[in-house]
Amino acid sequence: MSGARRRPRAHAARSEPAPPSSRRAAVDALAAWLADPERRVGAEVERLTPALDARDRALAREVALGAVRRLRLLDYLLAALCERGMPTSPVLRAALYAGAFQLLFLDRVPPHAAVAETVGAIAAARRGFVNAVLRRLARALVPVAEAGDVSGADWLRCAGDRALRCAAPLPDPTAEPLAHAALCASLPDWLVRRWAARFGPEVARQLCVASIATPGVHLRAVGHDGAELCARLRDEGVAVEPEPASPRSVRWSGEPPSPLAGAAFRDGWFVVQDPTAAAAADALGVEAGDVVLDLCAAPGTKTALLAERAGPAGRVLAHDISAERMQRVQQNVARLRLANVELRTALGDLPPLDRVLVDVPCSNTGVLARRVEVRHRLDPGALLALGDLQRELLDRALGLVRPGGTVVYATCSIEHEENAGVVADVLAAHPGRAELLAERLTMPAPPQHDGGYHAILHRTVRAPG
Repeated sequence: MSGARRRPRAHAARSEPAPPSSRRAAVDALAAWLADPERRVGAEVERLTPALDARDRALAREVALGAVRRLRLLDYLLAALCERGMPTSPVLRAALYAGAFQLLFLDRVPPHAAVAETVGAIAAARRGFVNAVLRRLARALVPVAEAGDVSGADWLRCAGDRALRCAAPLPDPTAEPLAHAALCASLPDWLVRRWAARFGPEVARQLCVASIATPGVHLRAVGHDGAELCARLRDEGVAVEPEPASPRSVRWSGEPPSPLAGAAFRDGWFVVQDPTAAAAADALGVEAGDVVLDLCAAPGTKTALLAERAGPAGRVLAHDISAERMQRVQQNVARLRLANVELRTALGDLPPLDRVLVDVPCSNTGVLARRVEVRHRLDPGALLALGDLQRELLDRALGLVRPGGTVVYATCSIEHEENAGVVADVLAAHPGRAELLAERLTMPAPPQHDGGYHAILHRTVRAPG
């Protein structure tokens, strides 16, 4: 052996950071969220990608959001490949999640690229471990045609007609169908069992599938019809299609360029609004000249619909308890040039109100595909914890609307305790004050629409006896 000393390798830790890339942005966004779960992953991606082109930004967002949607499953699969358990470092975990998501669920990304580019997104001193784990995962992927029967607990169906031979078996899909569905959808077991008890096992399975689907991006025209909006966006190179069930809306394909980057958005031609949310605002039945209160108005997309319906002779009062969220309402009102909207930071000195929309804070179980972080904050007590606030807000809305007026109570939840249960409690607490005219529960079916609930209540003219 030569007597010359081998140069120490510790200097690798001082290597230059990886250049900006979609994978690095996804890893950094995931690491930031893992270190602080109060952050929003999508917002982190936007913050980290201003220098990237549209396609790289879209890929970074897809990987980061997709990894969070699938996090429980990814954690389970990766832990079985880590001899000493999953690392505690947020960066290492983020790189593993980002790489595994690409390998398993993005068939357009070649496995070697998913591994190499994800590993290259982190500091050199940390690459060996991540590279080894991701390569083990990649080697366990086989074409379904070669694997044969992949319906058992040892296999996971993946994108592109591939299957993963799992290092640790999943819950048996025949013996433990709910546990299998919950893990594959990265949902809490208790939530899936709850859905099965209320809606039946098959609907519970469909809800699991919906929770990990990519949601649609629906653009509702403001001051124009859907055909005009579609033509304008296509002139800007945006890939959109008409919504047959919603003549005022179009759906974006998700391919760059983004409709939010163009002149149509800046000129106030549309808002981003899911059909389920639009249906709740439409249910209020606003007519020209009405005076309307949007009690929980942020971000202001429902406010915009109400303002259109009320027309120049009407007034829409937009209120939200959060000053930060009210800034978003103000931005939308200014961009859309809604002259008949008044921003209210307090509810004193209100005029007689014809209609009130109260879209309350909720568990968001109808929009789990869209609000990806929510599934990791859910617990059984959360459904009950919001009940008092929901009842208080509905009670306040009924107290503010004039006799003969209309209140719509809306949520992004599919849970009875937050929906029909709240309405029933408030009506029972004040007999004769209001009556339920109609209610609608919509199950999530992305990309067509989100899930949610709304109830239409009529404020009776007769005072309670």
